[in-house]
Amino acid sequence: IVMDLRFRFYTVATLLFLLSVLAALYLTKVFLTTFLFSIFMAYLLYPIYAYLLRLTGNKVISSLTTIFSASAIILYLVFFVASRLISEVSGLISSGGTTYIRGSSLSQAIELFMEKVLPADLVTILGVAPSSIASSVVAILQENISGFIPNIPVYLAQLILLVLFTYYLFTDGRGLIGRYFEIVPQKTIIYYFLKELNLIYNIFFRIHFLIAVVSAIISMIGFFFIGVPYPI
Repeated sequence: IVMDLRFRFYTVATLLFLLSVLAALYLTKVFLTTFLFSIFMAYLLYPIYAYLLRLTGNKVISSLTTIFSASAIILYLVFFVASRLISEVSGLISSGGTTYIRGSSLSQAIELFMEKVLPADLVTILGVAPSSIASSVVAILQENISGFIPNIPVYLAQLILLVLFTYYLFTDGRGLIGRYFEIVPQKTIIYYFLKELNLIYNIFFRIHFLIAVVSAIISMIGFFFIGVPYPI
């Protein structure tokens, strides 16, 4: 009888927990990607945070320094690309290319730009005409820009939540897990499961990020040697 009551209790508790999780996911589905990305950022930046924590001994200073340093790098790359784009547009205007662009479609304007910046040898090697690239770029732009402007308030809210989630994962992540263990059944099994899951995520996120960094460095070197403008 005791085993049957315990089984029923664990079954009801598990169902209620799953229903609560599903309800929370439904109510916050707009920000689910933001929360998942904050987990990714926390795993990725945790070695830097841990190093700063050893130096400063302060969770708040270490987490804020880590987050703002990563944000500064991202903003630098965005402004770097934007400044180069403005430079190219200014050069196009001064050369009189805007007359052609005004009388042509967006696809033709991108094709003109691709012919201007891509070396002819690279086009030959890739076997892809600038017109094909232009048509693909236009399709992507039309799909993304049409939904971007109406959702700017949502994107700003997601950005703020991303910073907050990452901050609290740094400063109180272990405390959240500790409080989670207080309410779940089978604490030992859940502990070992989360421990293995944490190890998998550590390897998965950091290895993929390192692969992306190495690929980017190799690509920049290759673009530099074949003469592609702005290889970075």
